[in-house]
Amino acid sequence: MKSIATETKVGIFVILGILILTLFTIRVGKIAIREVGYRVYTYLESAAGLDKNSPVRIAGVEVGKVEAIVLDGSKAKVTLHFPMTIRIPGESKLYVKSAGLLGEKYIEIVPGPGPEWVKANGTIEEGGPSVDVDRVLTQLSSIGGDIKIVTQSLSRSLGGEK
Repeated sequence: MKSIATETKVGIFVILGILILTLFTIRVGKIAIREVGYRVYTYLESAAGLDKNSPVRIAGVEVGKVEAIVLDGSKAKVTLHFPMTIRIPGESKLYVKSAGLLGEKYIEIVPGPGPEWVKANGTIEEGGPSVDVDRVLTQLSSIGGDIKIVTQSLSRSLGGEK
């Protein structure tokens, strides 16, 4: 009876190790070989901070993900992916929101009153522009400058440094 050569045993061990590592990588990274579901599109004024695989939520519950973001004219065309079990009411509105102070963004869908459902390859309208932290900080800086001018004027009218 012939025994298996050491090189063959090592080769089989290495191949099994690679297969197990690949399996765990797919499971941990939530990488799907072929995802079943449908796509819905939206057009945003600004997709700043929104990334591929950002969550899509309804009532705070994650129901889908951002699949792609491309520039279409002057707007960002965002492709959303949902499993077949999720149905989005017609006339729903979409908002880009911040998940925390570090700027992570996600999409929140506010269900509409429509009796119909958004169909595959349909669109959802943006409910309003997202709040841009840079814009808010610029406005706060401007307000701070105005307050400084008012306090200086008040100080001068009340008699200066006395």
